Amino acid sequence: MQYSEKKIMRILKGEADVPKEVTARIDQTIRQIKENSGDRNMRKRGFRCHAAAAVAVIILFGTVTAGAAGFFLWNQDVAEMFGADEAQQRELVQKKVTGPVEADAEDQGVTISLEQSLATEKYMYLYFKITAPKGMKLSERTFFEEQELLVDGERLKLNYSGGIQEGTKDPEEHVIYWEYFVQCSERDYMNGKELTAHFQNMIQFQEDRTLEPELVQEGSWDVSWTVEYASTEQMFEINQPLQGSDTVVKNIVISPISMEVTYDLPRKKVPIQAYTEDGETEERFEWAEPDVIPSQYRMKDGTLEDIVTGVIGSAGYLNTDESDTTYVTSFGCRKVYSTDEICGVVFVNQNTNQTYELTLR
Repeated sequence: MQYSEKKIMRILKGEADVPKEVTARIDQTIRQIKENSGDRNMRKRGFRCHAAAAVAVIILFGTVTAGAAGFFLWNQDVAEMFGADEAQQRELVQKKVTGPVEADAEDQGVTISLEQSLATEKYMYLYFKITAPKGMKLSERTFFEEQELLVDGERLKLNYSGGIQEGTKDPEEHVIYWEYFVQCSERDYMNGKELTAHFQNMIQFQEDRTLEPELVQEGSWDVSWTVEYASTEQMFEINQPLQGSDTVVKNIVISPISMEVTYDLPRKKVPIQAYTEDGETEERFEWAEPDVIPSQYRMKDGTLEDIVTGVIGSAGYLNTDESDTTYVTSFGCRKVYSTDEICGVVFVNQNTNQTYELTLR
């Protein structure tokens, strides 16, 4: 595992969180170094000494990589939000769903840095830290006049949703966090490409959001890095009719942070109320969505884990030909899953609450 000089300096300065398990491993490493070197006068000089020893061991010998490196590459707020335990943090580092990324931009004293990224063939999660000068108060009402994601300088083939990350409170009032959920229209579209998160002019909305937002800080920030990840998706052919339903589950694709289901779903038109340009209501029709949706994963140890959907995804028929009944629903998850431990998927009928468990082979 390679660490950049900047990452090492953040650890040494105490700016990176290191869990207790890592410090225990560091203590063990120091003891081993003392025993091997015969130096019995070695003393611990605070946590920075421990961190330096750990980083040195990871870089030079790789002896702590499997255990400790996963922690060094995870922001613990993100780990908590996605329910990633210690084993899953290590697993997703090893699978290259997440890894070391150094990307930031500074303007007018405000720095925006990429703290964590999770990436698979079709979905990404991005977590940014926004640090303003002390004395400038930021909040969940802080926003930007412009914000967008660019691929090799252009906005192409991306569907995303972004905003201030709610619920994560920094003790410093001049620090907030921004997150993006990203869906690519094509698999492996992002791998090896330069991704830029562009932010322009920081603004603050009023508490009731009825007045015009206040300009907090003019500026332009372009945080750029090269996206790199390994293949983690697994596809399972199912072709299973669901009893009591006209729906057939054709295949299922899972990754640590996403899921996709392909159905054979006969088309049915359902009426909806729509508004014309004049504000009048009129009745229109749209295609019915599947009644049966994925609800839980069956794990190899027999337990069930809820499938926690994120804020980004897509659903619909593959083409406009009404004779084609292939329907695909795809979504990112706000939880990470150990896909090697998944052996089945439980579907639920939203109308009857009937459940169906399909085995993944």
